[in-house]
Amino acid sequence: AVFEYVSHEDLRVQQEALQCIIRIGKKSTEKYLLQILPIAGVQVRVQALKQLQRIATGMAVVPLSGLLEECKSYSGSEKEMLSLGIIRALGASGSKKAIPVLRGVITGGEKYFGRESVDAADIAVSFIREQKNRERKLKQKPRMKRGVPVTVSPEANENSNSNAPSTDR
Repeated sequence: AVFEYVSHEDLRVQQEALQCIIRIGKKSTEKYLLQILPIAGVQVRVQALKQLQRIATGMAVVPLSGLLEECKSYSGSEKEMLSLGIIRALGASGSKKAIPVLRGVITGGEKYFGRESVDAADIAVSFIREQKNRERKLKQKPRMKRGVPVTVSPEANENSNSNAPSTDR
């Protein structure tokens, strides 16, 4: 029922609807924000994008990519605000799926979105790559105990202890 107020003619009603979605959304807030982006006015879209920058996941990449494509037909400050918000939310998603979209902005987006958006896309790609590298390192890092790698199986530890007396005698 709240969704219908997002496209209301009065901006204050739109903003209140957005605040309700944010308050009651809980784990579904991202999904709800993505649902209102196509129907909301520009100012509410910008506010929703700011919220998405805090919670976006890979789920947001496809809808945000479509909205970014739509932004090409906009003009002026609306276009700049929306494209910048979308690019930042794509970066905040941390998803590798966002990299091709962001690369497209970097390589040819200046004429559509402006220099600030290209710079933001470059930063977003760097952020995603850095985050993925950090995740990879955490997965590869062996658990250590007193400077010695710890194996998962206790039997493996017992069998690998070369100083233990042999029981085969």
